Amino acid sequence: MKRFFAQLKKLNVRRAVLSKTAARVFVGVIACLLWDRFLNSAGRLSVLGHAFMAVGLLFAAFAWMHYLSLDGFKLFPPAVRSVPKRRAQSGMTDALNEDPDADVLDKQERTCAALAADLCAAVLFLIPSLFA
Repeated sequence: MKRFFAQLKKLNVRRAVLSKTAARVFVGVIACLLWDRFLNSAGRLSVLGHAFMAVGLLFAAFAWMHYLSLDGFKLFPPAVRSVPKRRAQSGMTDALNEDPDADVLDKQERTCAALAADLCAAVLFLIPSLFA
C-alpha cells in the first residue's frame, strides 16, 4: 500500500483519478436513472436506497479487481498471438483512438488511478444509499 499512496502523490495520477472518477460517477448516475425509469416503473423501490447501493457495490468490486491486479493477478491473462505490423498512419483519427493517459502514465500508475477512482465512486454511491 505504500506504493499506492506514493503513486497518488504525483500530479498526473491525481488528474487521472479526478477525470476517471467524474466519468464513473456520471455513468453510475445514468445507470441509476435508467434503472428507475425502466426496471422500477412502479416506483416501489427508492433510487437512493437500492440503485445507488447496487452501483456502489459494483464499483467496490471493480476496485477490488484493480487492487488484486496491483499484486499481479490478471482476470483475463493476455492471449499470446502475433499481431501483424500495420503501416504507420498520421492523421487526426489516430489521436482519437488512444487513451489520453497512455503516454503520461505507466501501467502501474494507471492501475493505481483506476483503483482510487473506483474507490471514490463507490464511496460517493454508498454513502447516500446508507442514509436513504
